[in-house]
Amino acid sequence: MFNIPNVQDVVRGWLNNMNAERITTTIVNGDAEEVATPVKFKGMIQVQSPYQLSLHQEGERSWNWVDVYCDYANFELDDVLKYKNSRYRIMKKENWEEFGYGYYKYECVRDYNE
Repeated sequence: MFNIPNVQDVVRGWLNNMNAERITTTIVNGDAEEVATPVKFKGMIQVQSPYQLSLHQEGERSWNWVDVYCDYANFELDDVLKYKNSRYRIMKKENWEEFGYGYYKYECVRDYNE
């Protein structure tokens, strides 16, 4: 049996200070309302590799997919992360913090409902 190395220090070295908005949508009296909350966290955005894109359904492969690695835990599925005037919808959340790695990974798609 072997031990998997703890990459927490390495990942934290890659993360930069980020200012963004967490946009949540709620239904009020039958209308969808968006609420933007400013968030500050350490993170990085990485474009998905061709292999990762091949795992998506055929019609979704041409979409603009990115992975967001960060220390911020409060994004939920279908939230929108607005960063540098671009909106990214959270499609998948992976909690690597629970394994002691010190970060979360969000799989996001560019949201063009701007």
